[in-house]
Amino acid sequence: MIEIQKFVFNEVFENTYVVWDTDTLETAIIDCGCMYPEEKTRLKDFIQSRKLKPTLLLNTHMHFDHCCGNSFVAEEWHLFPQTHRAEIEQMPTPSRQLELFGMQSDCPEVRVQYIDTDSPLKLGKHDVRVLFVPGHSPGHLAFYIPDAASVFVGDVLFLLEIGRCDLWGGSLPTLLQSARTQLFVLPPDTTVYCGHGPETSIGYEMENNPYFR
Repeated sequence: MIEIQKFVFNEVFENTYVVWDTDTLETAIIDCGCMYPEEKTRLKDFIQSRKLKPTLLLNTHMHFDHCCGNSFVAEEWHLFPQTHRAEIEQMPTPSRQLELFGMQSDCPEVRVQYIDTDSPLKLGKHDVRVLFVPGHSPGHLAFYIPDAASVFVGDVLFLLEIGRCDLWGGSLPTLLQSARTQLFVLPPDTTVYCGHGPETSIGYEMENNPYFR
């Protein structure tokens, strides 16, 4: 069985997810956006209180609000973040992004491991499928766990909304195509865990999201 805990971190209310196999306690941290000491403490205390064992540090994309906690996780649990190559090669570093947004915070760089749709991932006994969904960013990924009927979509899809496409490597036609061909082929009852805001479902967005009518 898979369990999921959501944390909301930093100034832009980013969703960080802790996802674990209840049998093995192996744990994935997805889009770690904790930027401040109190946020890092909240994350660490939760993981320690449940006796979880972090084994995966996954990034749907590398915008600063989704990855500034990577260095903390790397130091605390000796994990390297995994993301698509284009997120590193075609975008400014997270620290530079912060500067461009006029924000001041600490976002140390960490060595990244590249993954793509051919990268098999396991979380305990469960498969994690890697989906390529560019459009919000050039190498955006989503992580689908069939056994949990759950997909973690970062900033591609929101409740009745989509992610912005005016940042580095963004493209509205590409994002819409990504959602239609990679997300809307999933079972309608799949829960969509978004990078910001509440959860939704594939079926609900297919029927109601105005961008896909």
